[in-house]
Amino acid sequence: MVEEVSARPVDVGLPAVIVCTTCRSEQGERGAVLAESLQREIARQCLGESVRVVAVDCLNACGEPVSLALTGEGQASYVFNHLEPTNDVADVVSTVKAWLDADRGFIEDASACGRLRFCLTAPHPVCLSVSLRPAILSAPRSSARQGNMPREAQVWTMQRG
Repeated sequence: MVEEVSARPVDVGLPAVIVCTTCRSEQGERGAVLAESLQREIARQCLGESVRVVAVDCLNACGEPVSLALTGEGQASYVFNHLEPTNDVADVVSTVKAWLDADRGFIEDASACGRLRFCLTAPHPVCLSVSLRPAILSAPRSSARQGNMPREAQVWTMQRG
């Protein structure tokens, strides 16, 4: 079952896929569709012991729906935008697998991530402990363009293009 969180902080001890449920894609599909589809696919692929799906009201990226974040203690975090709830489920799951398998979550080869390579908005460095409010998971795109990221985060950005 998809865990639902509203305005309270999200404790993500177990790595989490955090999905904005109020976003609407260009096709009119809500992020809730993505959250439910991801939960089913993660369960089907027996990844439920490794990662959980958390539905939140907002990731503060309303201008670029549908939004999703990957975060967990000791893991690099990522924020993705412009997702298509029905079409991107397989690419999200592939990205989650690559993230879980990568050293500290730094995905060095994003080729398995499919279309999500082009939806990355904000890579974040490793967090030692995570208890974040959903609204602060996104960061301005300008920081990525200005090179204000640690080298590990820039690896993904360089391989996107």
